[in-house]
Amino acid sequence: FLLAYYGPQGKEIISIGHNGAFRKTDSFSGKIMQSFETIDERLQVAVVSPNQRFLAMAPQDSEEVVIFDLVGQQIMGRLKGHKGQVTQIKFDPNGQWLSTLSGDFTVRLWPMSAIETYGKGAKNGTTQPQ
Repeated sequence: FLLAYYGPQGKEIISIGHNGAFRKTDSFSGKIMQSFETIDERLQVAVVSPNQRFLAMAPQDSEEVVIFDLVGQQIMGRLKGHKGQVTQIKFDPNGQWLSTLSGDFTVRLWPMSAIETYGKGAKNGTTQPQ
């Protein structure tokens, strides 16, 4: 797995595979509660937003970040602006901003409000950093 953690109340384990597979498992019984594919690309890094709604992922050898809506189970947008492979992704504690670090030695800040608004109007939309 690329990422695994306990859900908000510790009742479930959320995991993301290197292949983009999402799985929610009951932490007591081990029963799979939810499972689906996010993107069909091998991932370099992935992180879930503090409100557990969004998954931000960087495919391997990619200069972009894919934002996936875990509730609607669809891609909200692709963040483009780096000139090198994205190596780190972090949400701020309130989930209002997303920061990305790239092999081009730049850090970019992305407002989640713009991503959410843009994603509502266009599937697989693209937005630029602030």
